[in-house]
Parts: sequence; C-alpha cells; structure tokens
Amino acid sequence: MSNANKKQREVPGLMLYTSSRALFEALQPEQLKRLLLGMLDYVAGGNSPEPESPEERVAWAAMQDHINWDRQRYEKKCLQNQYNRFLREAEKYMERGDCPDFEDWLELSEQGTRKSADTLALAYDRTLFLRNLPKTETKKDPITNAVSQIQALSQAPETPPGLLRYL
Repeated sequence: MSNANKKQREVPGLMLYTSSRALFEALQPEQLKRLLLGMLDYVAGGNSPEPESPEERVAWAAMQDHINWDRQRYEKKCLQNQYNRFLREAEKYMERGDCPDFEDWLELSEQGTRKSADTLALAYDRTLFLRNLPKTETKKDPITNAVSQIQALSQAPETPPGLLRYL
C-alpha cells in the first residue's frame, strides 16, 4: 500500500457516543483515564488495554465493539472516496458505462492498494479488449439458442445422425 493510501486509511481518532455515558459514569476518574488512554492506544496502534477492574472490562468490551465498527465504516468510506476519484479520472479516457463498478474496481485495484494510474491502465485495457471481442448472436434464452443451432445443423449438407431424432 502506498504511503498516501496508508496515511489516508489510518483512523484519525475515536468517536465517543452519548449512549456510552452510563459506562463512563460507573468508572472512577483513574479508571476512566486508563480506559480512554487505552482506547486511544488501541485506535492508533491496535494495542488492547488491559482493564484492571470488572467495571473497566465491561466498559472496554462495549467500547471495543464501537471502535471496531467505526474503523470498518471509516475504511469503507475511504475506499468509496478512492473509487470516486478513480471514476473522475477514468471518465477522461472512457465512457461512464465502460468504467468498472465498485466491486470490479476493488478487484482491479487489489482492494484499493494498487496505484490509481495502474488500476486505470488495467481498466482501460480491459475495456479495449472487451470492445474488440467478436460480436456473437445472443438469443433470448439458452433453449431458443440451442433450437436455432440444431435447426442450423439440420440444414447443413450433412446432418449428424444422432441429431435427426430431435428434429
């Protein structure tokens, strides 16, 4: 992952919810200080605090779920923003309909870790490749398509013997 992407995806902080007030009120000032500093360490480096009391353990368990959920939401938002920037650049070189959707972009960009220019080159090459594929006749459904192929074969100079019983 490039430094710019890595720096962008680092969670910038910690969200405290008003619904957590009761958890914090149950703690003594020293416990609250340890918990808050532990939460900041967890967000910054992934180091889980070691709660010293049952109250701290309960509060930490609840807050850890919030922190993890916030981190996932933040990372998803970063990827969406990265995809939106990619689309703006891609539209300079191809039609919007030819641009990869979010899921295709995730695959091409290796979950957003590949350089944007490299991902754009891959998407552009794929679009050119798909445009140059020979046009094939598509029917409404596979059965109609199969019947058409059988009829075409039956009109051929030599119809395969096993095919005659289906005609």
